[in-house]
Amino acid sequence: MNSVFILVLCLLVSQTLANKASKPVFDPFNVFCGTDNCYDVLGVERADNITVISKAYRQLSKTVHPDKVHPDKRMNVTEQFRLISKAYEVLKGNESRPSFDFYLDHPRSYFKATGKHAWRALPKAHPILVLLLSMLFLSGVMHYVQISKHERARNLLQEQVRAGLGPSKGGTKLSADLHNKAVRLYEAHCKANGVKLNGSPFSSPAAKEQMAGDAVYDKVCGQVLQDIQDWGEYAMPIWQDDLFVIKCFTSYPGQLAQWWATYRRRHLSGQPLTAEDKGDMARGMVGASAWAELSDKERQAALEARVYESAGYDAWLQQREGPAQMSKRQAKLQKKQQRLGVPPREMEMPRDLTE
Repeated sequence: MNSVFILVLCLLVSQTLANKASKPVFDPFNVFCGTDNCYDVLGVERADNITVISKAYRQLSKTVHPDKVHPDKRMNVTEQFRLISKAYEVLKGNESRPSFDFYLDHPRSYFKATGKHAWRALPKAHPILVLLLSMLFLSGVMHYVQISKHERARNLLQEQVRAGLGPSKGGTKLSADLHNKAVRLYEAHCKANGVKLNGSPFSSPAAKEQMAGDAVYDKVCGQVLQDIQDWGEYAMPIWQDDLFVIKCFTSYPGQLAQWWATYRRRHLSGQPLTAEDKGDMARGMVGASAWAELSDKERQAALEARVYESAGYDAWLQQREGPAQMSKRQAKLQKKQQRLGVPPREMEMPRDLTE
């Protein structure tokens, strides 16, 4: 009993001493004294008045002031003097000292004491690292979801096969075919091991009941599912289909390597462009859908106009859009003016007569 009392007393004393000891201050924006306690910097107590604080500051400043020490020690005391000056500015202020006292009593209320969010001072992660980790996390989630879908589909199909459910009984044609296959395998197993069946498992109720209570039949139903090659959207996921693998190691690096090889061949090697290069560049400049709508003759004309270059593309586009933007009435007047040699203004007629 005495030992327990002594232990409790020691815990209370240690807790009291820990509360009195100065705790590290989290001040990322250096509003107060950074990671130091302003009272500890000046060697004063929280209950001391401004007179005691000013006296402590004057005594410390005499020993660490850069102008009052030897030039060889000036670099060592400069930071210390700045910290002392900062602590004095905080403790002598009518607003800064109450804020600092409030923060010492409420360490989690940094915003209320300083008006600044502490999380903004946390180290920032690199955007590429965040992107890679996000893709890796999404890949894991998608992988887990796909596994769950596959397991649910497999269990449901195995139950349908075990019960012999066809399209008319809530199953599918696949489950009916697999059920027939499982029954035939079960019959072959029974014959090979000398097990007598109570009739045909396809028609005899007694044989069906015997088969339903046999663990071998359950095992056979699970084995026939292994012959399914294509599960469709319920397929078991593989690592090659993960989002992280596709984006980081398959799709983008391959496209980047292909682009670099093409760029080097076209622009850095100085070799003349082939017909295939011109066609690819023209398709990229015009657009895949717009290029597909052109006839072979129009594509050849576009290549002769050097549409794969910026200047040629602008001229080709202006030439194509010119007649298209002209109304039927304007095109008719223009043709008539060209045929008769009459200026366009003389060919214009009142709107009511032309319509």
